[in-house]
Amino acid sequence: MTPEDIEGLDPGVRQLVVRLNEAGFETCDSGDGYTKFLDPRNHTEFVLKYPHVFIRVHRADLFATVDRVEAYLRTQGVVFDRTSLSEGQPSVVGHVEPNDLWCFVEVANVTDDILKKEADDEE
Repeated sequence: MTPEDIEGLDPGVRQLVVRLNEAGFETCDSGDGYTKFLDPRNHTEFVLKYPHVFIRVHRADLFATVDRVEAYLRTQGVVFDRTSLSEGQPSVVGHVEPNDLWCFVEVANVTDDILKKEADDEE
């Protein structure tokens, strides 16, 4: 990603997107669920109202990629609660588009503030 690409990301998920790309995942859409709503000139009818990052993946790799993304995020300090399906909980979900070779992995409700900080990673 170029510095301009990074600067254009919503601030609440900027570090998450950078880390996912550095880990080899091809992100293709993201948002922090609030920044785009701050400017009334933005067209927000198709903007998701929760933090999200979408990763493009080939259909044959969907399930393995969901597992890899979740495992990677755990190393970054994200906690997944499998006992609760509460709205707002971090999740990793695979989406299949019928008749399409490409699918999407959605990382939802994960923001930069819950990622381990770089200093924590070095300890």
